[in-house]
Amino acid sequence: MSTSQTILLLVIAVALCAAPTFASLPRKECTIMKNPMPIPPVGVVCANPERAQLIATKYLDYYFIHTDFRGYRVYVGEYKGAPIFVGYIGYVFN
Repeated sequence: MSTSQTILLLVIAVALCAAPTFASLPRKECTIMKNPMPIPPVGVVCANPERAQLIATKYLDYYFIHTDFRGYRVYVGEYKGAPIFVGYIGYVFN
C-alpha cells in the first residue's frame, strides 16, 4: 500500500471519530482522539512507534504529544515553519 493510501486511511479514521453522524460508533466519542485540538492536514504515518518518536524529536520544531492512547501516539509540531503531524498506526502494510 502506498503512502498516500496510508494517509487516506488515517484521515478516514480521524473523520469517522470526529463525525459520528457518518458512522455508527458504539460510543458517543472517539476514545483515541480525545484532544479537541485539531491535527494538521499534512503528516507522516509510521508503523513503528520508535520511528515516529525519532522523526518527531529529530525533525520537528516545537513538537508535543497530541494524543497518547494505548501506545498510539500522534506528535504535532513544525517542520520548516509548516505545521505537521507524525503518527504511529500500529499496522504494517504489505
